[in-house]
Amino acid sequence: MLVDADGKATLINLGLHTAVQKIFPRVPHIECNWYKSRQENEIDEVINPTKQHSLAASISVIFEGVAPYHHVGNASFVHTVVKGHLGLKKPLSMPEDLWFAVKACWIGDVPSSRTIDLILNAPRPTPH
Repeated sequence: MLVDADGKATLINLGLHTAVQKIFPRVPHIECNWYKSRQENEIDEVINPTKQHSLAASISVIFEGVAPYHHVGNASFVHTVVKGHLGLKKPLSMPEDLWFAVKACWIGDVPSSRTIDLILNAPRPTPH
């Protein structure tokens, strides 16, 4: 993730993933294309839902130290994918507002016009 001088964050891939794995072999790393198909990585324009999904995965790795569903074996993977991210629990150290935004990034059928600003400024559910 790159944060520019104006404070805007951008997901980038400079090819450093392989180098980081070699330098820090014991530190968990998320694959750069973990949530994207090869075809999506090759298109000229990255669509909003893909960016938002990748951002949520990156935030999850920062708070958990591992990629979401890192423990899922091949046998149950299809069932897990069908359920989506509904089964994930909020990391203990993650603030509620950030967890709300992460879950919003993972909602299926995201409109391409929805921006991260709309997610962050969306009304929060009232606590019970």
